[in-house]
Amino acid sequence: TSCASCKPQNERKVKEHCATCNAGYHISEAHCEPYECATGPGTDCKVCKPLRLRTLHGQCSACNPGHYLADGFCEPYDCSTGEGPDCASCALQDDRRAEEHCATCNPGYYVDGTICKVYNCVTGSGTDCASCRRIPLRVIDSHCASCNPGYHVSGTHCIAYTCNEGAGTGCAKC
Repeated sequence: TSCASCKPQNERKVKEHCATCNAGYHISEAHCEPYECATGPGTDCKVCKPLRLRTLHGQCSACNPGHYLADGFCEPYDCSTGEGPDCASCALQDDRRAEEHCATCNPGYYVDGTICKVYNCVTGSGTDCASCRRIPLRVIDSHCASCNPGYHVSGTHCIAYTCNEGAGTGCAKC
């Protein structure tokens, strides 16, 4: 029997009339029944909590990919899409390792681990950008729109104008 204790003799209405149950069991119509747990895909358990440790039905000790353990139950990692730093698309449920696990980002952002981060751009002197591309147009950090005097945009960065001095096609003096 799984009774931890039985009802007093004068209160018993059935055979094995339990007052309390052993760990992992609950009273159901005067008898102790085990807390049930199913393994399976999605929010079902990957591994059930050992029976003696269960205090409710469906308690897990491990979850399937794309899910996390919350108070003994498996919950799916949520993900939503949006603009700016939000995900452009979410990782497939089974591939998620965190909330808001992005597969792709909106223009001007890149996936860093599981989240989208903006391509940074700072302005300054010399080879630093004089002005930066607008965020949705950036494809790399320090994506310059314009350069400081004496420099020009080459691809996405600023480089110095070159000058060759000397005979032939070079400048006499730069």
